[in-house]
Amino acid sequence: MEAVYISTVTLSTLGYGDVVANDPWVRVVSPFEALTGFALLTAALTWFGQLYPPLSRRRTLALELKGLADVDYADNLAQIDPASVSRVLDSVASGIGTVRVDLIQHAECFYFLEQDPGLSGLVK
Repeated sequence: MEAVYISTVTLSTLGYGDVVANDPWVRVVSPFEALTGFALLTAALTWFGQLYPPLSRRRTLALELKGLADVDYADNLAQIDPASVSRVLDSVASGIGTVRVDLIQHAECFYFLEQDPGLSGLVK
């Protein structure tokens, strides 16, 4: 049990110092275990940091599409200035392209379910 405790403390890079390894082999391996723990922590934080921007862009596009649906934009195209329609459609197409690339590069984003239908892109 003591070995599991010292291994956990070392891997989590806490290093309380209340239990110290006496065996030379364990003393040599402990710094590598601490480096492994630090690398795992850094990798996890980096991964979560890389997921935030694609999820944010997906939510932004979903809100933009919901806003267009709420004002019945598609039904009123005939009454809107063509230059304005072109800018809006260019913006939506650019957003869709960006989110498409994000979903290809970060496929794990598919597993993040939005509770609010307006943020998920499920517009009726």
